[in-house]
Amino acid sequence: MNEPATTDATSDAPTEVTLATPHIETPSENHRSLSLAWLVPLFAAGLAVWLAYHHYAEQGPLISLQFNSAESIEAGVTRVKYKDMNIGEVKSIRLADDLDGVIVSVRMIKEAQPWLNDNTRFWVVRPQIGLGGVSGLGTLFSGAYIQADVVLKGQPAQHFIGLENPPLTESNAPGLRLILKAHKAGSVSVGSPVYFRQIAVGQVEARKFSADYQGVEFSVFIRAPHHRQITQKTRFWNVSGIEATLSSEGIELRTESLESMLAGGIAFAALSSGNAGQTVASDTEFPLFDDETAAREQYYTEQLTHRITCVLYFHESVRGLKPGAPVEYLGVPVGEVIEVSLRYDDGIDKAYIPILVELQPERIGMNGSDDYQAMLAQAVQSGLRAQLQTGNLLTGQLFVALKMLPEGAAPTFMDKDPYPEIPTVATELNQITDKVNVAFERFNALPLEALLSNAVETVASARALVESKGIKAIPNNVNKTLAQVRGTLLALNDLSTQLKSSLNDMSTVMDGLDTDSPLYYESTTTLRAIQDATASVQALLEALERNPASLILGE
Repeated sequence: MNEPATTDATSDAPTEVTLATPHIETPSENHRSLSLAWLVPLFAAGLAVWLAYHHYAEQGPLISLQFNSAESIEAGVTRVKYKDMNIGEVKSIRLADDLDGVIVSVRMIKEAQPWLNDNTRFWVVRPQIGLGGVSGLGTLFSGAYIQADVVLKGQPAQHFIGLENPPLTESNAPGLRLILKAHKAGSVSVGSPVYFRQIAVGQVEARKFSADYQGVEFSVFIRAPHHRQITQKTRFWNVSGIEATLSSEGIELRTESLESMLAGGIAFAALSSGNAGQTVASDTEFPLFDDETAAREQYYTEQLTHRITCVLYFHESVRGLKPGAPVEYLGVPVGEVIEVSLRYDDGIDKAYIPILVELQPERIGMNGSDDYQAMLAQAVQSGLRAQLQTGNLLTGQLFVALKMLPEGAAPTFMDKDPYPEIPTVATELNQITDKVNVAFERFNALPLEALLSNAVETVASARALVESKGIKAIPNNVNKTLAQVRGTLLALNDLSTQLKSSLNDMSTVMDGLDTDSPLYYESTTTLRAIQDATASVQALLEALERNPASLILGE
């Protein structure tokens, strides 16, 4: 490169200027310089993207819980726990779109993803006091939290309906869950214990109406290992409150425990004395009976294979007789009432009550293949009759009693139903009433006016007789007679004294006589005669002392 020439500024000669040649870099050198400048920001951006991805990848799923209210729930404060470990945190709370509750957004930990299915349950833990006990007292200091009940099996879910009341047992708790069906709830409620031999082995978890609203269903949980006692032959019954029984031995009160008396309870037992039966699976349904007697009766009835449906016709009140009432023979149940109805007969212009009963011949030892209806017909011809009797004086409950009345009237049949008929007789009270009515009818048929008139005439005649002169003179005559009798008694007394004196004299005389002489013999005979006379007089005096009127009346 040529350097430019310089001239003196004071010189008048022109100067020559030489320009510098510019330096232009090649394209390869420029690219290398740009790559080095952008490397740091590009690295920083990639690191940020990776950190953001890692952050969101490490986060757990976001789920929503729906509750009726947000009581005790706070965003950023309330935790979700399982077995006292934090597995999530409430992020936000908002009202539901239909304003029917609140939606709580919860960020769960990453490990919770497999647990979130349609069987997982959530509820808010708060302090609670009830008949089942006290729970949630720790939240008074730490604050409320959301409890999770985790179930590993189920369909994945992100939205859950929170429980307003906490479940009494965890879903994974070892044991057996059953469904009990009853006509009414009674005193059994959520938390009521379930007893086996008076020891609590489970509890009622829930109760609700049946699908058709014709009954109540209970969900009960039996803890392990006691659930092994549940078989197909197990029966459940209500033991709530106090059971009172009034019998000839007095009043008997029974209760399963103090807890069942206050909070209700259920008991169960295997009623079979032989094979215990097969075990059952979860959610098996069992009937819930009102008491142990009903459970045992129903179990025994289920074992019977033969039944005879008969009809009874009554023309008296059957108030207190209901379906299910027993049919007894000599105090032993042999069937039950299955239907009570009312019909009207145009022919006789009267109403009658047909009652359908179901007899169980096996209860009386008829277990063979005999013709039961033929045997029943023969029993009716021999005097079998049905009668209503009172089973409980307090409630007026009736039952049907079968009895043999061979001396009764011949059976009459109505032939109104396709079932064999057992003739009926009126109740004992109605029979007494009928007899009283017959007695009153006979009394009303008596000629009372004529009898009363005759009685008045008789009284008048008696009064006239008493007032007559002859009757008035009777007392004077009686007094005279009594005076004579008194004199006679005195004379007899004197005679008795004289006879006794004569006896003494005769005894003195006989002491000096020879026993073989004729005089001794005659004296002895005379003495015996005097003794007999003395005894007769003495007997007469004693009789007159006992009954003085006999001397006058001759009695």
